Amino acid sequence: MKKLKAWLKKAWINFKQIIIDILRLDGDKIFIKLKNFIIRNKARIKRISGYIWHEVKNIGKGFKTFKDDIQVSFIDIKDDYYSKYKKVSYDQSKNLQKVTNDVIKFIPFSLFIIVPGLELLLPAWLVIFPNSIPSQFLSPTARHKQMEELIQNRNKAAERLLYKYPKYLKRLMKSSSLSDEEKVEVAQLIEYIEKGTYMHTDLLKYKHLFKKYADFRHFKVNTLLDIAHFMGLKPITGLNTINNILSFVGLNIKLDNKYISWYTKLILRRGLRMYMRKIRKEDTYLSMENINSFPVSKIDSILVERGIKIENRPIENKLKDYKVWQAINNLSNIPDMLLIFCRVNDFADSLYRVNHFEQEIDLIKRIGSNKLYLQRKNVLDDFLGVRKVKEYIDFVASLKQPSQTAQTDNNADRSASIDDTVKQTASDSKVVSPPADAAAVKQPEAALP
Repeated sequence: MKKLKAWLKKAWINFKQIIIDILRLDGDKIFIKLKNFIIRNKARIKRISGYIWHEVKNIGKGFKTFKDDIQVSFIDIKDDYYSKYKKVSYDQSKNLQKVTNDVIKFIPFSLFIIVPGLELLLPAWLVIFPNSIPSQFLSPTARHKQMEELIQNRNKAAERLLYKYPKYLKRLMKSSSLSDEEKVEVAQLIEYIEKGTYMHTDLLKYKHLFKKYADFRHFKVNTLLDIAHFMGLKPITGLNTINNILSFVGLNIKLDNKYISWYTKLILRRGLRMYMRKIRKEDTYLSMENINSFPVSKIDSILVERGIKIENRPIENKLKDYKVWQAINNLSNIPDMLLIFCRVNDFADSLYRVNHFEQEIDLIKRIGSNKLYLQRKNVLDDFLGVRKVKEYIDFVASLKQPSQTAQTDNNADRSASIDDTVKQTASDSKVVSPPADAAAVKQPEAALP
């Protein structure tokens, strides 16, 4: 802090001196100071100039791409209107959605480019509205960062849903609204989850349970948020913008706040239903196309939106999982939660499952390995925060350790002084202590008179 104050003070003095020279019209001093400043900050000026030039080229490229996308969209709309038998393809539908969103985002974004000096407020605007930049103006680094954030949120959401689904089924078993037949079916469903050896078609006979008891309205706000993140969706609730504004004063409103949870739950349910409707429509387009000919980047974007794992997997396995998804999704009257449930359990192959209602001995028997059980238990401890509590307890115990060590040293010194006193007394009275192993010493014979 002291260095910052000193630097600001020095910069203010130099700035004030330059203003005085300008007012005095002293060109020689201004030129000398400007020359010294350029020499002193040559590397920094070069780096900043390169960054500015790179951003200018990126903006120019963005304008060109934005113009081309709008032209292609108008051509597709025109062909679709005048062509009687032509059907809209997947690329055309996705491009039309993307361009529509980009046009809406471009309206406020263009003001920062057209109005001189307003670009200085662009960073503050992006803090409040981080997704307000049209996709044509995003750099490859920003795109890669968004994809990494999407995958990271999906992985965390999958771990939480693997814990919440068995918990919800166990709570459903105790519900009085279930009939005896439904309780038997829920028990069979739990058994399928525990074994993990079932086909997606085996779950189709339980679709009436998912439609009746596993609709989005039956879940809490945090669970709905995890479902949205798992499916690659960034839900729009309006609270993100409010929290971005309140972050300047260190405040934050949680989505599960008891006063607004009814509103966020309503918005999340509506967003998930609209998202799943869009996915079903896109699957209809994709069923009439050869997805094997798509580039890998396009296939990955399709799979992420459906909760299918893409990292470190061959393309054949990715396409196989998608075709299974498509085969179930194209059936009639398939609940949304049944599709998501299938994907979460398939996604869990590389994760450790922990069913909270199992006893430890049953969990060990099912897993068949104490080592694997401990690994899964550690995952659950991390999720519940037990490990942090243990670390805090160890930290508190370590604070008390020095005082205990000092007390132990005092006791040791006191014992050593007592031993020295006993030895000195024994040597003065010439008392010989008996050997430790008395049985190994030969007893002396009786002394002669």
